[in-house]
Amino acid sequence: MKKLTIKILLICSLMIFMAQTISAVEIEYIGSLESDLVAPTSITVDGNSLTVLEPFSKEMKVFTPNGLLQHKLHITGDANSISKLSDNEYLYCDLDARIIAYANLGSDEQSDYFENIYEFNLPIDIIIDADFSILDADEKQIIIFDKQKVLKKIIMLQKDDGTQISYPNSFAKNSSNGNFYLFDQLKSEIWIFKPDGTYLKKFGAYGGSEGEITRGGEISVNSDGLVFITDRYQNRVSIFSADGRYLDMIPNQNVDVSFNTPLGLTIDENNLLYVVSTESSKIQMFHIAASASETNAVSMEQLRPESDAVVSIDNLEFFASATTTLLTEIKLFDFEIYAQDNVEEIAQSSYNVVAKQTYDSLKQVTSYTAHWLLTEKLLEETDFQWRTRVHTLDSVYDWSTFQMFSTSSLPVTFSLSQNYPNPFNPTTKIQFSLAKESDVQLEIFNLNGQLVSTLINNSLPTGEHSIIWAGKNKQGQQAATGIYFYRLTAGEFVETKKMVLLK
Repeated sequence: MKKLTIKILLICSLMIFMAQTISAVEIEYIGSLESDLVAPTSITVDGNSLTVLEPFSKEMKVFTPNGLLQHKLHITGDANSISKLSDNEYLYCDLDARIIAYANLGSDEQSDYFENIYEFNLPIDIIIDADFSILDADEKQIIIFDKQKVLKKIIMLQKDDGTQISYPNSFAKNSSNGNFYLFDQLKSEIWIFKPDGTYLKKFGAYGGSEGEITRGGEISVNSDGLVFITDRYQNRVSIFSADGRYLDMIPNQNVDVSFNTPLGLTIDENNLLYVVSTESSKIQMFHIAASASETNAVSMEQLRPESDAVVSIDNLEFFASATTTLLTEIKLFDFEIYAQDNVEEIAQSSYNVVAKQTYDSLKQVTSYTAHWLLTEKLLEETDFQWRTRVHTLDSVYDWSTFQMFSTSSLPVTFSLSQNYPNPFNPTTKIQFSLAKESDVQLEIFNLNGQLVSTLINNSLPTGEHSIIWAGKNKQGQQAATGIYFYRLTAGEFVETKKMVLLK
């Protein structure tokens, strides 16, 4: 089975399925580590160890999970931002030599890890996952290498209008969607960029909002998308959601602890947060739990082609919609088309985005609609299925269920078919076709010409359509036995047919 995948940048939409958003954070103080530390500034952890940098004493120290000093290594230069490479191997930024320094605790080897590969201007932070992502503060870039140290891409840290971040001094990565969070030291704010370098937003600016950051240190993002950043001037850790909403801070009224110039922090896979206070030479540990609510609901709907519709291969259009609360903004729609037999692979397709956004103040939801016009032709007389999903700033939602449609080589004309069954009791199906997208009315009248019910009163696309009439009037009451007329109006096309309701 081959597939065609298209991404549509969003300016609008409408739909129906629910998702959760983080509305609060539960914080529990676990304890602290204070022995054998001398002004640590950066930390990395895994299940077996805690490793810190001490640039003032020129040492790297490794502790067991219960706080016993296991190993230490003398290091050179101005060390910043440590990350673990393997069991005994670490990388950190040497700000004096302007290199990514390699340290092997087993052999005590130290070297320039990217020597003769890449010359950095001022590497200030590093992330190790499937790649190496290195933040260069002077160049205002994220430089990404694969694990073989082959350059993959360079992300320029700027908005679409060319405005650059002022001075990025730390960054983190959301593992669920790949977004980067960068702290701008000069402006005291956090910028968000997508993996492809697209600027999304900024938040946390000093003097701008609750949870403002005065002078931040290290930043980290956990598996729930929670963003943590130390504030060494206000001696606290601020916590934000993935889309930049302020959630909480440490200390707070329920967590009575104190920091003394907190600089480094990290959070592990068990949601244990480690905060390094430089002046008090202390590591404090907290357990973090996110509380979810359904106030941030996203619902999706595939509008057309409708399920089991027969559509013309000419000017094939797809419509999907979504609704969301104000807490989340929909950024992107994905569309996929699958076919099971003799699929003609489509290399490219064009699309259009409906630029209309509506806000329901009563329900406090915003509606978006995405429109994709497929200019390449699908195979004739073939069964296809399509689905859609949406992206918000911090989440990619599940795909909708597949919706079937078939293509026809015959040009579609305006027509109204005889209802079936006829006579009927209590329901009947009415089918019609449209030669082009039209404003459609399908109405039911009695013998006296009085309007009984309006089944359709909206715009519909080219193709075959059907609807069930349950034999009820516009008040929802069962209509009487007798003869009725159903009339289709589509632009200038008008046609009426007769049907009989029996009891």
